[in-house]
Amino acid sequence: MKETLHIYTRVSTLTQKDEGTSLDEQKRLGIAKAKELGMVPEVHEEGAKSGSGENIADREVLTKVLSLITQGEVKHLYVYHQDRLSRDSYVSARINYDLQKNGVEVHTSYGSYKSDSPQDKLMMGLIGLIADYENTLRSARLKTGRYIRAKQGIWVLGTLPFGYRLGKNKKLAIDKVQSPWVKKMYEWYDKGMSLPEIKKRLDGKVETNRGNVIWSMESIRKILSNTHHKGYYTYLGTEIPCVPNVDIGLWDSVNKELEDKTSRRPITGVKKYDYSLRPLMVCSDCGMNMIGQTKKRNGTPIYNYMCSSRDKTYKKGRHSPDWKRGKYCNNSISIDSVRTEDVVWETLSNILKQSHQEKEKFKGLSLSGKKSGQKEKDKETLYLRSEIERIESNVRRIEEGISDKEIEKFSNPSQEKSIDRFIEKLNVSLNKEHLLLLEKQNNLSDLLNNDLWVDWVNNYQDTFKNLDLMSRKERNEEVQKYVQSIGVSFDKDKRTHNLKLRLKLPLIGDNLEYKDKKKKSKGYKISEGGHNTVVHLPSKVKNVSNIK
Repeated sequence: MKETLHIYTRVSTLTQKDEGTSLDEQKRLGIAKAKELGMVPEVHEEGAKSGSGENIADREVLTKVLSLITQGEVKHLYVYHQDRLSRDSYVSARINYDLQKNGVEVHTSYGSYKSDSPQDKLMMGLIGLIADYENTLRSARLKTGRYIRAKQGIWVLGTLPFGYRLGKNKKLAIDKVQSPWVKKMYEWYDKGMSLPEIKKRLDGKVETNRGNVIWSMESIRKILSNTHHKGYYTYLGTEIPCVPNVDIGLWDSVNKELEDKTSRRPITGVKKYDYSLRPLMVCSDCGMNMIGQTKKRNGTPIYNYMCSSRDKTYKKGRHSPDWKRGKYCNNSISIDSVRTEDVVWETLSNILKQSHQEKEKFKGLSLSGKKSGQKEKDKETLYLRSEIERIESNVRRIEEGISDKEIEKFSNPSQEKSIDRFIEKLNVSLNKEHLLLLEKQNNLSDLLNNDLWVDWVNNYQDTFKNLDLMSRKERNEEVQKYVQSIGVSFDKDKRTHNLKLRLKLPLIGDNLEYKDKKKKSKGYKISEGGHNTVVHLPSKVKNVSNIK
């Protein structure tokens, strides 16, 4: 049987592939070489793929050929030029090693080389060095050409800055849709609006260059500091003029403020209340999350938890003639945050003190050698909670954006199709945010459950001996380890808030039973308890009777 000459062909660009000449020529020369050697040709066409990268896995056909080589099925390989395999020196060395190890003879347009021959190895190395040198020259010529075009004002940097489009002369031109938003960002910031506030105004209203409807503060910061909008940009150390989007004075004012805020020290003072239990608290009446509310009474700050539904509907409906307190959510009485956190902690600590499962865990029967650094856990927990809050905020803004666009569709029937397309993008983004939120919530739950016992065991005895010495932050952190949710409802007849605590583990009322009460040495078993308990917290509000 005749031996097989495996022919590998590749071009670097889609243009070359579409024209077909380069691939066809490589194939023709390979088949001619097979005929000259009296072999059977087998063509492996890669198509248009760059050979300058280190990741061979991106080139599926080459990966297949190399696999056949390592399996000993390829003894003769044809490539038009050695750089068809790779233009990267490191990758070329790896491929040459496989060729040498498996005794593959390489055939090119320059001749044939046995990979195990010292002379041929030297020749292949020289050819590789020449190819590397040619590629370096090619890159230098390309960079020089770009520099010349850039000095002429032609855009050569790839992705366009937000606020610009590419004109007919390939120079930057003002984008009529994005440019007004650029000006608004600068004006808003110059008037004292913060980056988070600007982000809220952009989310769901305008797309980023990548088609996202949710903006990042870093993207906004880059736009505000981008010199393009001032009238120039820098390429290879040279300033290239372009059409400005904002007045130079406005740009300078905004960037001075950005620099000042970067260098400004944090303002010292009273730390804001962090409402640590907010992620756990849910309104039992409407199902919405509870939020923190800070007010001042006679100059003294008052900290409360309240239903977020009540807050939103109040703001939307307070000017309506038929609006009245409690119309949208019966849970219309806020609950004192300090008293709430104290009673939740007291309830949980009593459960843990009496829990037989906790004591058993402390003895180490279920630790399984697992250890977890508290600092690492706290850092990851903080990160996940922050991500969950950020995503929840994104979801709210996208939903508001959808509502706004639905209203806009009725007032602008002629724009219905374009508005529908934008709403469709908003819905796609909303689904992505929901999936991401679920992922982060699951990760947080796994983290808390995985490290639950170890963190408590390390501090078990000291914690219960020094309960009064624990800070509010430490207590709330322990609550977050064990409590899955806190449902909040209000009984207007008894003027009492009811807190339904659901624990992550069945610790409430668990039981220890000895196999033989007379001979306790025979051992015992522990039965699980319940997850739920209800705590009643009397309200200090005096006008409860007015609620309907």
